[in-house]
Amino acid sequence: MPLVAHGRFLQCCLLFLFLGPGLSAAPVQEVLLVASGGWKSCKNGIDRQFIGTQFDQLVADLKTIFPQHRFSFIKTCTDLPAAKWEVPFRWVYRGARGDWTSTVTPEGLAGLVRKYRVTQADRIFWIGHSYGGWHAMVGSSRLGNSDGLFTLEPISAAECDVRDYLENRSKRLIKRRQVIHWGCRQAPTDVSRPAVAASANGQWVNYILPDRTRTGAVYLKGDIYSSAVTEAENLIYAIPPGDRAHHLLGLDAGVWQSMCQKISLTLGQADGGRCSQVRVDAEGRRVSAR
Repeated sequence: MPLVAHGRFLQCCLLFLFLGPGLSAAPVQEVLLVASGGWKSCKNGIDRQFIGTQFDQLVADLKTIFPQHRFSFIKTCTDLPAAKWEVPFRWVYRGARGDWTSTVTPEGLAGLVRKYRVTQADRIFWIGHSYGGWHAMVGSSRLGNSDGLFTLEPISAAECDVRDYLENRSKRLIKRRQVIHWGCRQAPTDVSRPAVAASANGQWVNYILPDRTRTGAVYLKGDIYSSAVTEAENLIYAIPPGDRAHHLLGLDAGVWQSMCQKISLTLGQADGGRCSQVRVDAEGRRVSAR
C-alpha cells in the first residue's frame, strides 16, 4: 500500500474509533405502556376516559424525549359492571402490532400484555388509578417481569365493590346506617404485595392522599381512598380536600409529571424537564399546559 494511502487508512481508522461511538445510533428499545382507568372511566369512551388526556400526554412526552425508541400502549377503562374481578372491561392497543380493541378480565391482563409485547426484552410500565391501580397490580404480578408500576390511589374491586362503596358513603339519597368497608379505605390486600413489588423490578411508586395537613388537622378525603404500601415508594399529594379527592389525584398534573420523570430516568434520560404539566378538569379534559 502506498505511504499516502496507508496514512489515510490509519486516519479513517482513528476517526472511526474516536467518533464512531458518538455517531452511532443508540439501540432501539420497544416500550409498552399499560394504563388502566378506574370505576366509570369508560363513561366518555375508552379514548376519552378520565386519565386518557394525561396518559396520552405522557406517551407524547416520552416519544419526544426518546425519538430512537418505539412506543406502544394498552389503555383500559372500567364500566360500572366491570368493577368486579370476573367481568371483562374494555381495552385498546395501539403500536407496533397495529390497532386492536376488545375486552379482557383483570386476570387476563397479563396475557394481553404478553400477546402484544414485541420482544421479550420490551420495557414495560404499568399505570393504574383506583380500580385500575388494582388491575395494574394484578397484571404486573401475573406478568412477573416489568420495569415499573405506578398506582394512583389503588382500590380493590374485590374488597370494595359497588354495593360496598354505596354502603360506605356518608351521603345518601335515602338515609340509612353507614357501614364502613375498610376495603374502600385502603390499598388492595387481596394481591400479594411482595410479589407485586418483585414483578416491578423494584420500582413500585404509589401515589396517595395525605392523612393530615401540615397544620395537623384531619385531611378530608371523602368516603373512598387508598393508603400507603410498605413495599412501594409512597408519594403523598395534597389534592383539594373533599369527596372527590380520590378521583382528582388520578388527574393531577404533578403526579403525571412525576411518572414521566421516573420512566425517563429508567429509560436512561435523567433530564425530566421535558415532561409536561397538563392541567385537566374533573372529567379529564385539558385546561391548560406549560
